[in-house]
Amino acid sequence: MARKSEITLKNFFIFNSTLATEEGEEEKKVLFYHPQETEKDQQIKDVGLSEAIIKFTNTFSPFEECKSFRTQKTYQVYFEPEPEFWMVMTINVPFVVKLKDGAEYNEYRGDDVHDSIYGALLEQSYSMFRLFVGTFGDNSSGDSLEEQTENLTQKLHQFFSKYILTLRIANSDIIDVTRTIQYLPLNQTLFLRVHNFISMIESTFECVKRCIFLYNEQIVWSGANPRDLYCIYEYLSGTIFPKMLQSDLQGGSVSRNFTQSQRGNFLTGGSGQDTIKPPQVYLYGNDETSIKSPKMYLYESEGSERLSGKSGYFLVIYRAFGAIICLFVDDSTSLSEDLYGELQSFIGPQLTTISSEISENFTGKNSVKMNDFSDGFCPKFLYFNEFNLQHDTTLYCEGQSVHKTSNISRDIINVIADLYEERNESNVSEETVVKMCSDFWITHKKSNARHFIAIINKNATLPE
Repeated sequence: MARKSEITLKNFFIFNSTLATEEGEEEKKVLFYHPQETEKDQQIKDVGLSEAIIKFTNTFSPFEECKSFRTQKTYQVYFEPEPEFWMVMTINVPFVVKLKDGAEYNEYRGDDVHDSIYGALLEQSYSMFRLFVGTFGDNSSGDSLEEQTENLTQKLHQFFSKYILTLRIANSDIIDVTRTIQYLPLNQTLFLRVHNFISMIESTFECVKRCIFLYNEQIVWSGANPRDLYCIYEYLSGTIFPKMLQSDLQGGSVSRNFTQSQRGNFLTGGSGQDTIKPPQVYLYGNDETSIKSPKMYLYESEGSERLSGKSGYFLVIYRAFGAIICLFVDDSTSLSEDLYGELQSFIGPQLTTISSEISENFTGKNSVKMNDFSDGFCPKFLYFNEFNLQHDTTLYCEGQSVHKTSNISRDIINVIADLYEERNESNVSEETVVKMCSDFWITHKKSNARHFIAIINKNATLPE
């Protein structure tokens, strides 16, 4: 039986060519390189090769930068998030080990690595850095060029050395391209109850500028812009939720320290022993403070400058049963025990009540369930709106997208990405139907920035 390798990360690095103006100073260009144990000479060679490819292709297309470069065994994607700062990610192309004339050989599957998917993954890594740390320019502080470079290098190392370990290289899919979020639909009464609760928090505590409300790890309401929301949800699903689950398994879902009328606790922030302390929090926050809440920078839109005035926030997360509320507290606020006590006294009882009301009224009718066909595959769909960056899908078993693995093949994922990439450039409403070699049917319909994609099992006919 043929053996197949997975898509893996070979290296990830960030460089700035303007930092080395003379021969022999090439090492100064390299701001970050993963794996860190790679020899300096190899780092310089990899950066030099990428720099040469970018400059060479720029002579043929000066108004459009090079985005990717393919070889038989590797795929390299480039991204310039800020002037002169380049991020490069190299992917190992998967291969199938086959047997011919009694000898094994590798057949590389370059088509499994899709340009849009891994380009979006690289851009997302910068968005996460910008959200928690700020832009590259913001972190290049200092009196001299050497000091500026050193400060930026330190920040890049602190963030990316751990963030890279969370990259889902082998499981990336169309959701990484669309960057949409699946919301939990509530009836009108419950939704207004949640909205009124959030308005009361923001009016009572002036330091709380924005809020996000979740139930069962799904977004119900958000005050952040959709692009930032995707990054925030990735942080929650990759860091907070696993820690929360681990705590529940070890000590039960309800802490022994909670009272009967207020069963909740801080997941970040607070001073209780049961507070979950994500390892990334201290790296994302201010090193000069002991605050347990990560610090964030929110932007009005993609590519915009930081919000005018006070734009930094501490992310304080509070949980009561299945409900979670994220509070964006102005970074000029002193997060004292008194403030945490006031927040808990105000939020705890009401959040507990709201969580119970949602639990009583949520019957699961919003989750689409389909019985499997005899061949083990059931029809699946993906609907998303480019305006509000929301989606609904059955591609994932639990109905959630970030850090979940779909059970459809890489070929189908790449066809969906191709259809989205081709049709996204046009404003015309249209429908496309594709029949794959594996006899699966894929239909994609676009209308007014709304996309609907359906995957039908191989036994279906076109009219069905």
